[in-house]
Amino acid sequence: MKLRVLPLSRKVPRPRGPVLFANAILGGAVAFSVLVLIYSIAKSSGWVTDPWEAGINRFHIVAMLGMLFFGATLFLRETWKINFALITVSTGLAIYLAEIIVFVTLPAGGNMALLARHAGIPYDGRTKYQVIKDMRARGVDAVPAVSPNLFLATDGLNAGSQKLYPLGGIANKTTVLCNESGEHVIYQSDEHGFNNQRGLHKKKNIDVALIGDSYVHGMCVTPGEDVAGRLRSEGLRAISLGMRGSGPLIELAILSEYALPLKPRVVLWFYFENDLRDLAEEQSSALLGRYMDRDFSQRLRDRQDEIDRVLVRQVRQWETAITDRGGEATEEAGVFTGWKAVEKMFKLYHLRARLGIDRPSPYHGAPSPLFREILLSAHARIREAGGRMYFVFLPEWYQYAKTGRQEFVGRDEVLSVIRGLSIPMVDFDQVLGSHSDPLSLFPFRRAAHYTSDGYRLLEEQIVMRLKKDGVF
Repeated sequence: MKLRVLPLSRKVPRPRGPVLFANAILGGAVAFSVLVLIYSIAKSSGWVTDPWEAGINRFHIVAMLGMLFFGATLFLRETWKINFALITVSTGLAIYLAEIIVFVTLPAGGNMALLARHAGIPYDGRTKYQVIKDMRARGVDAVPAVSPNLFLATDGLNAGSQKLYPLGGIANKTTVLCNESGEHVIYQSDEHGFNNQRGLHKKKNIDVALIGDSYVHGMCVTPGEDVAGRLRSEGLRAISLGMRGSGPLIELAILSEYALPLKPRVVLWFYFENDLRDLAEEQSSALLGRYMDRDFSQRLRDRQDEIDRVLVRQVRQWETAITDRGGEATEEAGVFTGWKAVEKMFKLYHLRARLGIDRPSPYHGAPSPLFREILLSAHARIREAGGRMYFVFLPEWYQYAKTGRQEFVGRDEVLSVIRGLSIPMVDFDQVLGSHSDPLSLFPFRRAAHYTSDGYRLLEEQIVMRLKKDGVF
């Protein structure tokens, strides 16, 4: 019998489609890691000239590890490469599916319309610009709340041949402030653009003047539910001189221009935890820096008509810019309105917030020498005017949002400065820290200003301290 020799089997080539797919996925992961690194460096650089001076944070490390890991997988044998690509795709899809589920069913502070819906609260999804347009269509001359920190880059506004730095808002106007609880907060500004009933600036027997930022301005509660309004309900003649976004240097200027001429018996100086960051930005203003000289003044109380003109002109410029862009785009009006909402989902904003792994970086570790000089000067000026100064410390939401909360960054240093200056204090953390549910004192339990109940507790603590000291 003749034996038949069978030919040797040929090696069957592996289909190139899966390999090309794997290379595309893993190469895309490397490119994505590079983009994350570039973006995180740009975001963390802040005001420094050299981005690398900002230091390395966890996003830099994750992005660099991603570059190394996915870059190495490109050199694996084909079977492993395909498996890693499949794992990468399935993991990525699962993560973004979780982001969508959290966004829709368990919003963690990203979309107020959904938060209000889950709480069963009506929500006004209009933007501030839309509210103002609607009010003007009904014949109401409404304006937005204008903050003095908006003029830091230009060191004030041009008023004829000289610069003018407004510290209040537009006077005697229906003013749209904010929306953190479902409805827009609107108030009638006083004769210098602050959130008060009119006539307080003409009185010489003010009991309490409040200096501070947005918490004193009244964000975001109905007029009368803010700290000054609640003090007035106690029978005290209290005037709010707070403007959102203000830091210690702007607050010193407001003290000089508006509070001291009233000779209040008590000045409450409110400090929020981003004030050191605000001060670092305010130092760029040469005009504001002149308020370190106690004799300097812009005579703003006598120039309100001029202030109104320059502010109205500025507001019109902003509104024209908004109209040219086709109106404001915001995620608050609906689930997917504008690119901002899509951007947040792309960055896994809601999932990171819900898991509590996205705690922001601390503002600053320790107060600068200028901070001490400002408080020292304010304390001395208030005493010379016959008043007493109290430092009110306001903690932020993040201190209570996670278990095992840490001490405030820079808290001890700030309070040490105040004790060294012998300024009496009201520390609101003593109330929130001992509260059974401190997050209930923030709208929708999210990072925002205090609720009406939160302001009530703050006012009660202030009154208790003033009574204890025999002030009233």
